[in-house]
Amino acid sequence: MGNREGTLGNTDTRESPIGWRRIWPAPDADRLLSELTVVHNELDRREKRQTPSTGAGADDGTWLAEAKANLDAAARHHSERRYQAAWVELKAAQRSMIFDLSDKEGAASLAATLRQDALALDPGRRRSAMLDLLCDKDALRPSIESEPARIAKAAEVLDDYFDTQYYRIELRRRQLITLFCALCVALLVLVGLAYCGRIDLFLADDNTAVGTPNRLVAVILLGTLGAVLSIAQTIMASDLTSKITAQRVVSFMVWMRPAIGATAAVVAYVLLLANQKLQVLFNGQFGEDFTVIAVVAILAGFSERFITGALDRVAASQGDKKS
Repeated sequence: MGNREGTLGNTDTRESPIGWRRIWPAPDADRLLSELTVVHNELDRREKRQTPSTGAGADDGTWLAEAKANLDAAARHHSERRYQAAWVELKAAQRSMIFDLSDKEGAASLAATLRQDALALDPGRRRSAMLDLLCDKDALRPSIESEPARIAKAAEVLDDYFDTQYYRIELRRRQLITLFCALCVALLVLVGLAYCGRIDLFLADDNTAVGTPNRLVAVILLGTLGAVLSIAQTIMASDLTSKITAQRVVSFMVWMRPAIGATAAVVAYVLLLANQKLQVLFNGQFGEDFTVIAVVAILAGFSERFITGALDRVAASQGDKKS
């Protein structure tokens, strides 16, 4: 056990010189570390109580070696900050412990829990597979505590479901990061061109500045401010009991939405300047009034959640048509 203790002890819990972990904690890492400790202690307890009659004499004893190997790999991945890979290995270690034949009561209780988890899933392949493995008609199999392979397979199906969910979240995160970078680059290039006088979108017919670079920067900042207000309102109204997967997706959108708000403010600013000639609203007035521009920028940034909501509805409708 000494080797595993050393590996677990080397997980990354060190503080940076500026105490960054205290200022910006990592919930995933902290939760994973606590789970590693719990499984580590449980595996120690089971190993100490093994006897020739309940250990290698009752089964081939491979479950203990496999659980140790999985736990070592989980601790190593945690130290490398590969948290999802660590979760996969940790779950594999827990599944290996199901084959401990000296804990049939624990296996039976786990089977009952897995049955409830299966019933909570949406109807589909995984739910049917778990119920077929665990149940005989509508109840648990009478001898399920003596069938660890069925319990372990049901647990594997459930773990695969959550692994797939987190994989989808990581794909969404990559898409959001790409979009975030593209928006930031576009905004920076726009400001840079405005400062260099190489863009005539904000110039009058006589080449005098209508929207100066400083005003453009102010519009971007005010749009960001409006988006931050919108995010704060959303977070305060959010339900803490929502699923963790949904909260992880929302957490990515928290830093994504200010960029959308800033972009929306720039678009609103351009439309306000265009209205001076088109005269669609207010007879083309207020295009040079900075107070009006500031209010429009804040409202455009604040309304970014309606933009993201509209995009989600369009994507959902397209998905329904394809299905």
